[in-house]
Amino acid sequence: MAFLGAVAADTDPDPTAAPTPIVTDPTPTTEPSTTEPPTTETTPVSTSPYEMPPTHGDDPQLDALWDECAGGDPLACDQLYEQAPEGSGYQTFGADCGGRQPDGTLWCVDFEGVGALEFADLGTLPLLTTSTGVAGPGCNLAPMGYDTASIRANWTSAVECLGDRWEETLTGLEIPYRDPGLVIVENASNAESPCGQNYAGAPAFYCGSNETIYLLMDNMNVDDGWPMEAYLETVAHEFGHHVQHLSGILAAEWEHRFEVGPDTSEGELSARRTELQASCFGGMWLGSQNYYGVLFAGDLGFNYYLEWWTFYGDPIHGSEASIEDWLSAGYFSNRTPSCNTFAASPGEVSY
Repeated sequence: MAFLGAVAADTDPDPTAAPTPIVTDPTPTTEPSTTEPPTTETTPVSTSPYEMPPTHGDDPQLDALWDECAGGDPLACDQLYEQAPEGSGYQTFGADCGGRQPDGTLWCVDFEGVGALEFADLGTLPLLTTSTGVAGPGCNLAPMGYDTASIRANWTSAVECLGDRWEETLTGLEIPYRDPGLVIVENASNAESPCGQNYAGAPAFYCGSNETIYLLMDNMNVDDGWPMEAYLETVAHEFGHHVQHLSGILAAEWEHRFEVGPDTSEGELSARRTELQASCFGGMWLGSQNYYGVLFAGDLGFNYYLEWWTFYGDPIHGSEASIEDWLSAGYFSNRTPSCNTFAASPGEVSY
């Protein structure tokens, strides 16, 4: 499951620095007066189209984010937008990425990572048309177990491994890579993110606004006796959303979904393309780690993943048959073109 947020603003100031005050020429044009000028301070006039904060320094945390955003850090811009008071100059500056985002339709990390993409073009992206996969070797995952500490250690090591392997794949396609954040909670009611709260039984979700994977132990039913390897499909699926986020797929699909209406048949079809692709991307990593002997060997391990993940078939994630097809495609091919759900017919991503 993946979520994005929304920002809005539009301007085009200097992309390399925060706005600076206008300094007027101090040279007098008339005879100087012998009267002392008033000593009251005046507020600098800014060339910026933004409403500047009253003074730079009244909120050290927001000032620090402002400076990082002005210096070109897209995540700092998004954090500034989210944390600043509604309607403030801080929020406006973060909303359009310090002047680097012309139309305010994307999160800064999306816009500055790969630029805006059109939904209609997603099926032709190099990521989905170039024969590349998740590289080896196998990772040294933390031992699996059913106690909380072991679960945390295992899932954390899996996310680290996913990052190491996908980084090589993405940078090889000139897609800038950033590690995701990771939040693991025992009780889903404690899961809070910039993307909202109350996740209604979802075992996990990805929030694009802070690039973080959230894994919810109770919703994942970790005490139901499943082999712990099966839960790694959920971990890998959510990391698949991070790959989509970094490559611009998530933002383009999200925008399209809301243009057509998320609850319409076209909106649900769009969502299934995203969710089934994330399962396929997750399958690529699982198959690769199986090949290197880290996880269950052969079909036994795959059947565990399949039985676990098809449990979540719905209009957004696809039918059991669709989930099986796309998870299998990634697991057994380890090639991104096998995960090109955006070039697939509606029947191939059905519910």
